[in-house]
Amino acid sequence: MTDKKIRIIETAIKLFAQKGFHLTSIQEIADAAGIAKGSMYLYFKSKDDLLFSIYKYYFGLMHHALVVAGQQDDLSPRKRLIAHLHTHFEKTTEFRDFITMQLKEQFFENNDEIKKYALHGQARLFLLLHKQLLEVYGQPFEPWALDCTNMFKSMVTSYIGLIIFYKKSFDTRELAVYLVDRLDDIVSGLLSKQPKPFLTANEMQHFLDTENIVDFDNTEYLLDEIVALKERVEQLRISGRTAKDIVSSLQVIEEELLKTEPKTIIVQGMVSHLRQIHAPELNKKLKRLYALLHAHFDENRGL
Repeated sequence: MTDKKIRIIETAIKLFAQKGFHLTSIQEIADAAGIAKGSMYLYFKSKDDLLFSIYKYYFGLMHHALVVAGQQDDLSPRKRLIAHLHTHFEKTTEFRDFITMQLKEQFFENNDEIKKYALHGQARLFLLLHKQLLEVYGQPFEPWALDCTNMFKSMVTSYIGLIIFYKKSFDTRELAVYLVDRLDDIVSGLLSKQPKPFLTANEMQHFLDTENIVDFDNTEYLLDEIVALKERVEQLRISGRTAKDIVSSLQVIEEELLKTEPKTIIVQGMVSHLRQIHAPELNKKLKRLYALLHAHFDENRGL
């Protein structure tokens, strides 16, 4: 995604959070972003299109950050769960304006496209958390895994409410450890008392079956990231050979993404090659691209 497109999205979200979606005009967004009103339509067909792009952008950032936090191979499953939770709280604080906008406007009631996207996102995050809890507590815990995922999600949401509504400031890593410790207590009680589970796979099938929810491919989002990276290489005037290596690798990834069935192994090879190139000016953007590719291709195996 280009820097200008991100600037428009981030400007719009601040204005929507402050004034509301319907009371904010395209002209106000353009003025605040420092661009001509006509240029807005080069990036977004309408204000509704901009709104949907905001949802894709922020849900995408949150999901990718959580996937990456939960896939740190050098950590134990329990520590990965804590890292996942810590990232969730950090991103919630970072995206406070976006969440405030959602609560203020309640777009889900009037926009089916956003509603489907949001439901899809919720199901994916639930499945991700469910998978992590199974990794932490193992097979004996499986009968209560869905109940615990739902309870743990509610615990997390209650603290997010304090962060958003009351602007409470927590040590988010300590909070993550504290909540996982409390989850340990719940799991211990379930394993010792063996109650009948409330939630079963059959009862949750409609929610958990992501095939029943419209999936929004983020290929376009990734292609935007690659275009922005290539533009950045040109702006920085990186030395000829290094620049050529970076752009060539990005070009191969781009071509692979455009195929009906892109080959993960080819993208893996290009990412591996990029990691070996010394370009400190691009480290942040390249790491972001790796995270997006990691989540895009396979949340279980990754790149």
